[in-house]
Amino acid sequence: MVLDIKKASIPSLDGKVALITGASSGIGLATAKLLLEKGVTVHNVDRNEPDDEQEPDWEDWEEFYVHRADVTDWAALRQVFDAIKNVDYVFANAGVSDVGRNFLDDQLDCDGQLLEPLSDYKVLDVNLRAVLNTVKLAHHKMRKSKTKGSIVITGGSGGYWVDPLVPIGSVSWNAQLGIVRVLRNVLEKDDITINAVSPGATVTKMVPFRPVIAWMKYDLPLSKAEDVALALVYSAIARQDRRVETYGDEPESALMVEGRWNGRVIQVLGDKFREVEQPLVQSREAWFGEEFTRLTKAQQEATDVTSRKARIRMGSCDESIGIGDESSEA
Repeated sequence: MVLDIKKASIPSLDGKVALITGASSGIGLATAKLLLEKGVTVHNVDRNEPDDEQEPDWEDWEEFYVHRADVTDWAALRQVFDAIKNVDYVFANAGVSDVGRNFLDDQLDCDGQLLEPLSDYKVLDVNLRAVLNTVKLAHHKMRKSKTKGSIVITGGSGGYWVDPLVPIGSVSWNAQLGIVRVLRNVLEKDDITINAVSPGATVTKMVPFRPVIAWMKYDLPLSKAEDVALALVYSAIARQDRRVETYGDEPESALMVEGRWNGRVIQVLGDKFREVEQPLVQSREAWFGEEFTRLTKAQQEATDVTSRKARIRMGSCDESIGIGDESSEA
């Protein structure tokens, strides 16, 4: 589904409050500047302040607040959320890449024993664990204040396309898609939306110079941070004429309901935008099979924890049928 997103299509958002992780540079900084331009108060959670050479006047920006914190530190991240009275938009944007490293390269200790690739797993700490924590804190804050909020995750195209150049990064981006998919029909019950943006090749300091030169040599599309920022802000405020999918025992009539943009992912390629989750769901029978689709939907309906009817069918959550339990008797 092709989208036409322009800065002019983003309305004034005076009085709104946003929290962005990793907004001192790159995509996060571009998102912060766009939101500030539209009248939003922005809280930036980052280990660093913006670069004075790149943004010499950032300290003069009104309604821009920097909270020096490590997003992988739960207590520090929670403290930032606690310090903010209310938040309308939360952008889980902070991310790192393992580009240039090979997960399969062996590293040995002094005894010649294979070492666990802990440096690679730091990517998961930032791109997955910290994102989950940000989503958890955002939901808690918004639900407690009864805010009809929006959560948007900055992912990567490696979630949809094989990219051996960034193996662990791609794993994390796939997991981020899973967060959107598993929560889109749950968070909406609290009037909270969750979406993601999946940028392709984007020129930021996180991308090494050599791949950028290769892309430019073959005249391939390159996104700017500002392009991705447009998609992120759009995801937080847009509306849709139907939902992506129903879940559990929801009737099919619940699909064609207009509302806030939710459970969607925008792919950014150059300065072009495409929503990819709805077409993927609509084609499910083609790649998952009609029978598998029908039976899996039936399984979901029977165990839908958001449905009172399903809870009655399943009985108490404390009951167990002993599947896979070695201590259960035959």
